[in-house]
Amino acid sequence: MGLICSVCLYSSLLLLLLPPSLLLNFFFSSSVFCLLSFSLCYLVDGGELHSSGYHVIGADLRNLSAFQAKLASVGVDQGLPTLFISECVLIYMEATDSDQILKWISGTYLTAAFITYEMIYPEDAFGQTMLRNLESRSIALRGIHAYPDLVAQKERYRKLGWQHSEAEDMFDIYNTHTPKPELQRVARLELFDEFEEWELISRHYCLSWATQTSPILLEQGVDLHQAVHFPTHL
Repeated sequence: MGLICSVCLYSSLLLLLLPPSLLLNFFFSSSVFCLLSFSLCYLVDGGELHSSGYHVIGADLRNLSAFQAKLASVGVDQGLPTLFISECVLIYMEATDSDQILKWISGTYLTAAFITYEMIYPEDAFGQTMLRNLESRSIALRGIHAYPDLVAQKERYRKLGWQHSEAEDMFDIYNTHTPKPELQRVARLELFDEFEEWELISRHYCLSWATQTSPILLEQGVDLHQAVHFPTHL
């Protein structure tokens, strides 16, 4: 399986491509991208990082043809099942720009999954405060009004050609899909009593994901949707 990660502000892309056998840990911060691997051969070119095992490349996602060319330049195999991870990326773009990427992927990769983490609910009191705070730093969430809630997040993928899509806010993910032993372990780390504030914040962030599986795999009884959904019983 291929892996494509994007971590960015506004509409740039930091892209990571891995072969199935490569063991890799990766850590992200606002200004540093750190790669730890067993590969010892690197080629740094204009801020990009290349080796025989992976590639880190940059592209302007608003320019779809340039993005496609970047992927082709490092030999991305569109026939492989591919996982796309977007952490607060699409929301910084105009919806028309992010939509064209999702539509292109759904029409190009026969077997793929796309996972997005971003903000929701801009119209309530907390959401408006969040937007004002970001705007005071000259940061605009250009896509948040196009897909402001969980229903819109799910419909976004389906209208752009994906077979399946789901979305949940982080509060429900934490409480419903986190194993109980882990919840108990975290609770013991530090006394925490600001539950109302925690729920308010986590309700305004969500994970949404979409999948599609090639007809050949479906005939073999393999459905990627079943491989990436959250368990319902813990």
